[in-house]
Amino acid sequence: HATNSYYVEKLLGEGGFGVVARCMNVDTEEVVALKMFREYIDKEHAECEIECLCKLKKLDADTHNVVKFIEHFEYKGRFCLIFEMLDLDLFDFLESRNWRPKACG
Repeated sequence: HATNSYYVEKLLGEGGFGVVARCMNVDTEEVVALKMFREYIDKEHAECEIECLCKLKKLDADTHNVVKFIEHFEYKGRFCLIFEMLDLDLFDFLESRNWRPKACG
C-alpha cells in the first residue's frame, strides 16, 4: 500500500519487465521515478524484487546502493516501485564508468 500519492509527468522508457515514468509526489512535490511492472510479470517475480529492494533499503543508500528505493505498492493489479529520480539511467551510468562495476563498501 502506497503511503504517498503520485502524479505521472512523463514516460521515460520501456523494457521487458515494465515501464518507467517521471512522477511527482503530490504531497511533497518531490520528483521520483516510478517503475510499473507489465501485466504479464508474475507476482512471484515482482515480490522477489520487492523483497530484495526492501533489504537494500535498510543499508546506507549513499554507500551501498546505486539508487534509493522509496516504497512499493500495487495499482490496478500491477506492482509499482518508487525510486529517487536520478539524472542518468542505469545504462548511461554504466557507460560513463566504462562498464566497470561500482565498488562496494
